[in-house]
Amino acid sequence: MGRIMNPAGRGVVLSDVWRRAAAAWAPKATVDVINNPTHADYQQPHPTRAPASPPTVLYLGRIIPSKGIYDLLDAIPLIVSAYGDVRFRVAGNGETEAFLDACGRKGLDRYVDFLGWADEQTKRDAFASATLLVHPTHYEGFGRAIVEAMAASLPIVATRVGAIIDIVHDGENGLLVEPGDPAALATAVVTLLSDAGRRQSMAQANRAKAVERYSSSTIVDHWSKLYHALGAGDRT
Repeated sequence: MGRIMNPAGRGVVLSDVWRRAAAAWAPKATVDVINNPTHADYQQPHPTRAPASPPTVLYLGRIIPSKGIYDLLDAIPLIVSAYGDVRFRVAGNGETEAFLDACGRKGLDRYVDFLGWADEQTKRDAFASATLLVHPTHYEGFGRAIVEAMAASLPIVATRVGAIIDIVHDGENGLLVEPGDPAALATAVVTLLSDAGRRQSMAQANRAKAVERYSSSTIVDHWSKLYHALGAGDRT
């Protein structure tokens, strides 16, 4: 990274956490933060969310161990024991056969609905029917699923890794836990499931933050300002 950015003098990263890392790799470089935008469909006005019955926890991401999907499976019995009737919807691709086998072995298939790869309509429907998004990954470059869920007015339970710490502020617009800790993950999920008022305030904060910081118009404006600063003119 340092060999790339030091000669260039300027670079763009996706979040403040990577800007701080880049400053260590290339202290002489100027580093700008320009986030990825959310999909426009998730920012259209929508009716007030009706409470899901039973509450539904959504996972949206790759089905691989490093994304924390098996931590979620280990957390499900704890969540059900502490809260009661909960549905879990899992959308994504990857090692799906191994995941489904694990659900069966653990007796969790009665709680889990597997949606497979989620196209845009599937994602919109999944967001609309969810109570919260869970994102238990062990690493994260940006967290697009989190930002999309924020735009769809969902509270977040996620892990304290990578760029997530710049997107989700613990206790404000979501809850953060350490990666690889199913018990902590379960506690955080149950905490939000049990507190409708807190979920609502987080949902409103997430919607506002997504529109303000991650809308396409905001991101285009950031790139336009960068091009102007570099003397490249308006390329929007």
